Amino acid sequence: MMSEVFEIQSISQLRTLQASNPAPLIVLYLGLNGVAQGTYDVFRSVAQGTVAVGRQIIFCRNLVDVDPSIQSTYGIGAVPTVIMFVGQNVVRRLDDLSERMLEKHINRHSE
Repeated sequence: MMSEVFEIQSISQLRTLQASNPAPLIVLYLGLNGVAQGTYDVFRSVAQGTVAVGRQIIFCRNLVDVDPSIQSTYGIGAVPTVIMFVGQNVVRRLDDLSERMLEKHINRHSE
């Protein structure tokens, strides 16, 4: 089964997702609407190709130009960026969004 990428519009939506799913790995892509589409395509490809062996993985996307609340909450300067959470705890922040690096860190934190 392929993973779906959920749209997260605001920090309150992220908090609700974290509260209702305290154990899964949440992998959140922060980007701009229509910019760096190639980077988002890599992220979406990794999400769709990932099979969760241990911990459930939830993939999300936030467009910071639509609502910058997540970007400002976590002090993100550069986009695109990926933040990985277990519950509300940040376990990894990636500015290098190569497919290899994403897969490596997703696998590491999903066990």
